[in-house]
Amino acid sequence: MTEPTAGAASSVPSAGTSPIGAPAGPPDGEPAWIAQALRPPPPEDHVQAAFSGRRGALFKLLVKNMVLTLLTLGVYRFWAKTWVRRYFWSNTRLLNAPLEYTGTPVELLLGFLIVLVIMVPLGLAYAGLEFLAPTLSWPATVAGYGAYFLIVFLLVQIGFYRMWRYRLTRTVWRGIRFGLDGSAWAYLGRAALWMLATAGTLWVAAPWASMALTRYRMEHSRYGTGRFAFDGNGGGLIKRWLVVLVLAGLPVVLVLSSGAAGYLSVLDALKSDDPEGTARAMGQVMGPAMASFSLYAFLPFALVWYRVSEARYVLNHTTFDGARLSSTLSTGSVLWLLVKVYLLYMVLFTVVGGLFGVVITLVVIGLAKSSAATVDAQAQAALVGNAVGFVVVLVFMAGMSLIQTGILQFGLVKRLCATLTIDDPAVFDRVTQATGTGPGYGEGLADAFDIGAV
Repeated sequence: MTEPTAGAASSVPSAGTSPIGAPAGPPDGEPAWIAQALRPPPPEDHVQAAFSGRRGALFKLLVKNMVLTLLTLGVYRFWAKTWVRRYFWSNTRLLNAPLEYTGTPVELLLGFLIVLVIMVPLGLAYAGLEFLAPTLSWPATVAGYGAYFLIVFLLVQIGFYRMWRYRLTRTVWRGIRFGLDGSAWAYLGRAALWMLATAGTLWVAAPWASMALTRYRMEHSRYGTGRFAFDGNGGGLIKRWLVVLVLAGLPVVLVLSSGAAGYLSVLDALKSDDPEGTARAMGQVMGPAMASFSLYAFLPFALVWYRVSEARYVLNHTTFDGARLSSTLSTGSVLWLLVKVYLLYMVLFTVVGGLFGVVITLVVIGLAKSSAATVDAQAQAALVGNAVGFVVVLVFMAGMSLIQTGILQFGLVKRLCATLTIDDPAVFDRVTQATGTGPGYGEGLADAFDIGAV
């Protein structure tokens, strides 16, 4: 299998030439007032990254990947993932030089085969637990499921760290490779302890857990002989995180605290066989409950606000050999992108759902007309309906993938590059190549648990 030429690298100028679209303009379709208000230009002594990709080339690559993945019954997915990464990497430029992704499809395939050795027994154990659960006592059932999900959690953490290591060691810039030192087991131990601390504090400690794990990854990341550092902590995010926690927990607290008497009155009305009293009591309970749970409408916006703030905080507290990174990524620009993605999802769902409804209607009509006909006619109508339904599902999945990668991920990368600066570019001139090439196989565990976007 050969790498497609219409996708990534061919649309990017060679190193040393002016990048396409530089200086970075507003993301496609974004109103000028948002770009002007939310993405101010960096100071002259800073350097801005740039993303020069074009959606047309990406969509062509994605469609080709989907067709070949379908024709090869999923085997081509490792090649598809590699070509998409090379597209994003090669269109991302820093100091007018593009990144280079050197990972291969065979490495990803090898990582997948290795992880099968772990996942197949784990899957069989879960199936056995599901089969035996009705015959086990509840303590044994709880212990079995607890052990299973604990193992999954541990594997996810190891898979995440190995994914980070693999992608860094397969990223080259100006001929010098990135890397990640440290130990996946040490990272796992920290993740487990912070998980206990987070659960023990009802998720209040989540920002400290996230920043502690980020610090471990950053302080073990390197570019050649240069090293990254991170000086952030959970205290810088706790106020924003408390807003999210309040929005998530306040409705439940309000319902439980103020509705106890109402629930008792509903029970009394039910016992007294009084329909009018029951309806009145239900109204007294449901009104405040609905008002309280309406606060959840603001929770998605709060989560986006927090995640963008967290990403910006991490970048603003990261340094490379003393040179500080800085980001002005704004919640407004990300929300604007998510609104467009949401509308596209709604259009896709409406169109595909409508097609599916038409197919079902035609199949029902065909079966009704053939009720007096032969059994073969009914079987043929059912077969056609199943085939068309299968095609509709494939179209829906393809549309979801195009929106996810071609719109959402493309837009996020473009916005991130347009708002990222480094205050001392000369620090990269002092970096030389380090020894070591990283793991010889891909991110099997991360791929199995669907960790990572690209």
